[in-house]
Amino acid sequence: MRNHSSFLIIMLLAAALSSPAFALERMVLGQQSFSPGIKAKFVAETRDIIIPPQQNLPTQDTDVHLEAFIHWAEFFPPKSALRGEFIPFLNVYARVTDETTGKSGGTQLLPHLSASDGMHYGRNIKLPGAATDRYAITFTINPPYEGELNYHSDWVRKYGATLFNQPEVFTYSGLDFSKIVRSER
Repeated sequence: MRNHSSFLIIMLLAAALSSPAFALERMVLGQQSFSPGIKAKFVAETRDIIIPPQQNLPTQDTDVHLEAFIHWAEFFPPKSALRGEFIPFLNVYARVTDETTGKSGGTQLLPHLSASDGMHYGRNIKLPGAATDRYAITFTINPPYEGELNYHSDWVRKYGATLFNQPEVFTYSGLDFSKIVRSER
Protein backbone atom coordinates (compact mmCIF):
# COMPACT_ATOMS: atom_id res chain seq x y z
CA MET A 1 0.00 0.00 0.00
CA ARG A 2 2.84 2.37 0.87
CA ASN A 3 4.44 1.91 -2.59
CA HIS A 4 1.15 2.76 -4.31
CA SER A 5 0.75 5.93 -2.21
CA SER A 6 4.31 7.07 -2.97
CA PHE A 7 3.80 6.35 -6.66
CA LEU A 8 0.52 8.29 -6.67
CA ILE A 9 2.14 11.28 -4.92
CA ILE A 10 5.05 11.28 -7.39
CA MET A 11 2.66 11.10 -10.37
CA LEU A 12 0.52 13.96 -9.04
CA LEU A 13 3.60 16.08 -8.38
CA ALA A 14 4.95 15.38 -11.88
CA ALA A 15 1.60 16.31 -13.42
CA ALA A 16 1.44 19.54 -11.42
CA LEU A 17 5.00 20.54 -12.34
CA SER A 18 4.41 19.82 -16.01
CA SER A 19 1.26 21.95 -16.10
CA PRO A 20 1.40 25.25 -18.03
CA ALA A 21 1.49 27.23 -14.78
CA PHE A 22 4.95 25.81 -14.06
CA ALA A 23 6.33 26.09 -17.59
CA LEU A 24 8.81 28.79 -18.49
CA GLU A 25 7.21 31.04 -21.08
CA ARG A 26 9.47 32.96 -23.43
CA MET A 27 8.48 35.38 -26.20
CA VAL A 28 11.04 36.83 -28.60
CA LEU A 29 9.80 40.37 -29.23
CA GLY A 30 12.23 41.15 -32.03
CA GLN A 31 15.82 41.34 -33.25
CA GLN A 32 17.63 44.37 -34.63
CA SER A 33 21.08 45.28 -35.91
CA PHE A 34 22.75 48.66 -35.87
CA SER A 35 26.14 50.20 -36.51
CA PRO A 36 28.92 49.47 -35.71
CA GLY A 37 28.18 45.75 -35.95
CA ILE A 38 25.83 45.43 -32.96
CA LYS A 39 22.87 43.08 -32.74
CA ALA A 40 20.08 43.20 -30.18
CA LYS A 41 17.45 40.60 -29.34
CA PHE A 42 14.54 41.54 -27.07
CA VAL A 43 12.74 38.89 -25.02
CA ALA A 44 9.92 38.73 -22.47
CA GLU A 45 9.75 35.71 -20.21
CA THR A 46 8.53 34.28 -16.93
CA ARG A 47 9.45 36.37 -13.90
CA ASP A 48 12.45 35.22 -11.90
CA ILE A 49 14.11 35.79 -8.56
CA ILE A 50 16.92 38.29 -9.23
CA ILE A 51 19.72 39.09 -6.77
CA PRO A 52 20.33 41.61 -5.17
CA PRO A 53 16.71 42.07 -4.06
CA GLN A 54 17.07 45.79 -3.32
CA GLN A 55 17.57 46.49 -7.08
CA ASN A 56 14.88 44.15 -8.38
CA LEU A 57 11.17 43.61 -7.95
CA PRO A 58 10.27 40.48 -5.99
CA THR A 59 8.45 37.86 -8.06
CA GLN A 60 5.15 38.41 -6.23
CA ASP A 61 5.17 42.04 -7.48
CA THR A 62 6.31 41.13 -11.01
CA ASP A 63 4.37 40.19 -14.14
CA VAL A 64 7.12 39.79 -16.75
CA HIS A 65 10.91 39.60 -16.93
CA LEU A 66 12.25 41.70 -19.84
CA GLU A 67 15.62 40.94 -21.41
CA ALA A 68 17.82 42.62 -24.00
CA PHE A 69 20.68 40.54 -25.41
CA ILE A 70 23.08 43.05 -26.96
CA HIS A 71 26.18 41.54 -28.54
CA TRP A 72 28.72 42.10 -31.25
CA ALA A 73 27.28 40.68 -34.45
CA GLU A 74 28.58 37.41 -35.87
CA PHE A 75 28.98 39.07 -39.27
CA PHE A 76 30.71 42.40 -39.88
CA PRO A 77 31.49 43.54 -36.33
CA PRO A 78 34.33 46.00 -35.84
CA LYS A 79 37.66 44.24 -36.42
CA SER A 80 38.60 44.33 -32.73
CA ALA A 81 35.22 43.09 -31.46
CA LEU A 82 34.78 39.57 -30.18
CA ARG A 83 32.01 38.14 -32.31
CA GLY A 84 28.93 37.24 -30.30
CA GLU A 85 30.24 38.78 -27.07
CA PHE A 86 28.08 40.85 -24.70
CA ILE A 87 28.54 44.63 -24.97
CA PRO A 88 28.84 46.17 -21.50
CA PHE A 89 28.28 49.75 -20.27
CA LEU A 90 25.17 50.39 -22.38
CA ASN A 91 22.23 52.25 -20.91
CA VAL A 92 19.13 50.30 -21.86
CA TYR A 93 15.60 51.45 -21.07
CA ALA A 94 12.16 49.94 -21.64
CA ARG A 95 8.86 51.82 -21.70
CA VAL A 96 5.79 49.57 -21.52
CA THR A 97 2.45 51.04 -22.65
CA ASP A 98 -0.96 49.45 -22.16
CA GLU A 99 -2.55 49.83 -25.60
CA THR A 100 -6.05 49.68 -24.05
CA THR A 101 -5.71 52.37 -21.38
CA GLY A 102 -2.64 54.34 -22.52
CA LYS A 103 -1.01 53.92 -19.09
CA SER A 104 2.73 53.39 -19.24
CA GLY A 105 5.76 52.80 -17.10
CA GLY A 106 9.47 52.72 -17.73
CA THR A 107 12.57 51.18 -16.24
CA GLN A 108 16.27 50.82 -16.88
CA LEU A 109 17.40 47.31 -17.74
CA LEU A 110 20.42 46.31 -15.66
CA PRO A 111 23.25 43.89 -16.49
CA HIS A 112 22.19 40.36 -15.53
CA LEU A 113 24.04 37.06 -15.50
CA SER A 114 22.14 33.82 -15.97
CA ALA A 115 23.47 30.26 -16.07
CA SER A 116 21.24 29.54 -19.06
CA ASP A 117 21.40 32.87 -20.97
CA GLY A 118 24.77 34.38 -20.03
CA MET A 119 25.20 38.15 -19.86
CA HIS A 120 22.27 40.34 -20.84
CA TYR A 121 20.34 43.40 -19.71
CA GLY A 122 17.13 42.61 -17.85
CA ARG A 123 14.53 43.61 -15.31
CA ASN A 124 11.43 42.24 -13.63
CA ILE A 125 8.50 44.58 -14.36
CA LYS A 126 4.93 45.14 -13.28
CA LEU A 127 2.64 45.75 -16.25
CA PRO A 128 0.78 49.09 -16.11
CA GLY A 129 -2.56 47.35 -16.75
CA ALA A 130 -4.33 44.00 -16.87
CA ALA A 131 -2.51 40.85 -17.94
CA THR A 132 -5.10 40.36 -20.70
CA ASP A 133 -4.49 43.79 -22.28
CA ARG A 134 -2.23 44.27 -25.30
CA TYR A 135 1.03 46.16 -24.83
CA ALA A 136 3.65 48.10 -26.74
CA ILE A 137 7.25 48.17 -25.56
CA THR A 138 9.82 50.72 -26.66
CA PHE A 139 13.44 49.80 -25.98
CA THR A 140 16.00 52.59 -26.05
CA ILE A 141 19.69 51.71 -26.18
CA ASN A 142 22.07 54.55 -25.34
CA PRO A 143 25.85 54.40 -25.70
CA PRO A 144 27.90 54.49 -22.50
CA TYR A 145 27.81 57.81 -20.69
CA GLU A 146 30.89 59.99 -21.08
CA GLY A 147 33.69 58.57 -18.95
CA GLU A 148 32.18 55.07 -18.61
CA LEU A 149 34.12 53.71 -21.57
CA ASN A 150 37.45 54.95 -22.89
CA TYR A 151 38.29 54.86 -26.60
CA HIS A 152 41.64 54.38 -28.31
CA SER A 153 42.58 56.72 -31.14
CA ASP A 154 42.13 54.04 -33.83
CA TRP A 155 38.48 53.56 -32.74
CA VAL A 156 37.91 57.33 -32.69
CA ARG A 157 39.36 57.69 -36.21
CA LYS A 158 37.14 54.95 -37.58
CA TYR A 159 33.90 55.27 -35.54
CA GLY A 160 34.08 58.48 -33.50
CA ALA A 161 34.51 59.19 -29.80
CA THR A 162 31.55 57.05 -28.77
CA LEU A 163 30.35 53.49 -29.27
CA PHE A 164 27.51 54.75 -31.48
CA ASN A 165 26.26 58.27 -32.12
CA GLN A 166 22.60 58.36 -31.15
CA PRO A 167 20.13 56.32 -29.14
CA GLU A 168 18.78 53.27 -30.94
CA VAL A 169 15.02 52.97 -30.43
CA PHE A 170 12.90 49.90 -31.22
CA THR A 171 9.16 49.50 -30.60
CA TYR A 172 7.07 46.34 -30.62
CA SER A 173 3.28 46.50 -30.32
CA GLY A 174 0.25 44.25 -30.03
CA LEU A 175 2.03 42.14 -27.41
CA ASP A 176 0.01 39.61 -25.40
CA PHE A 177 1.75 38.72 -22.13
CA SER A 178 -1.14 36.76 -20.58
CA LYS A 179 0.62 33.35 -20.83
CA ILE A 180 3.83 34.78 -19.38
CA VAL A 181 1.98 36.44 -16.48
CA ARG A 182 0.29 33.11 -15.60
CA SER A 183 3.53 31.11 -15.75
CA GLU A 184 5.94 30.30 -12.91
CA ARG A 185 9.51 29.05 -12.77
